[in-house]
Amino acid sequence: VIEKKAAVQSSTESIPAEIGESYKGVVVISEIEGIDWQKGLITAVGKGLPPKHITNQAQAGILAIRAAKMEAYKNLLETVMKIKTPPDKDMKEYLIEKNIESSYIEGFIKGARVVKEEYLDNGSAEVVLELSLSGNDGLVAVLK
Repeated sequence: VIEKKAAVQSSTESIPAEIGESYKGVVVISEIEGIDWQKGLITAVGKGLPPKHITNQAQAGILAIRAAKMEAYKNLLETVMKIKTPPDKDMKEYLIEKNIESSYIEGFIKGARVVKEEYLDNGSAEVVLELSLSGNDGLVAVLK
């Protein structure tokens, strides 16, 4: 059993012009849960439980972390696919137009940084992953 919830929320009202310029022409800045445009980060949280039949605590912990990571990767992909591109196209349309294979985006997402891995008292685990929006290793560079 896996639970999910992407957590971070941003506001587009207070984004400095120079930050907005780094995304100009590639993505449309809009309020999307999990994206902090000012920090240039996409963040996703995954929560996971180990299978019920596992009795070994160490193995249960490893499987809970694995489930949480898979959920966090899925949440990152969902967040990326919510981003609009000029002139108000959805990400799927943009990828087709630019001839960018979805597997390329999925590979980019698998390169996300693990910010936090935590075992919780109830036997579940929580993982927080993070991706850059800008810079040489950011989403905008991948989409150009």
